[in-house]
Amino acid sequence: LKIAGKTGTAEYCDNIAQAANLCTPGNWPSHAWFMAYAPYDDPEIAAVAFVYNGGEGASVAAPIVRKVIDAYFELKAVDAAANVQR
Repeated sequence: LKIAGKTGTAEYCDNIAQAANLCTPGNWPSHAWFMAYAPYDDPEIAAVAFVYNGGEGASVAAPIVRKVIDAYFELKAVDAAANVQR
């Protein structure tokens, strides 16, 4: 199954990060993002993952979205099989 997606990171310095001394100028912590839709050529589902203090979107958020999309199509196949048996 081909999906299309975009990773992202967002630097931040909130009260939690400040309390943990993570807000170093030029090296702030970052949130991980990934948004995708599938199938690539005929979309029917879109999903987004946001991971607080997750770092890079590709390594943390993308696998979450992939699991959501895979689960959607697995459940769709189960539903289709159940309808055929009726």
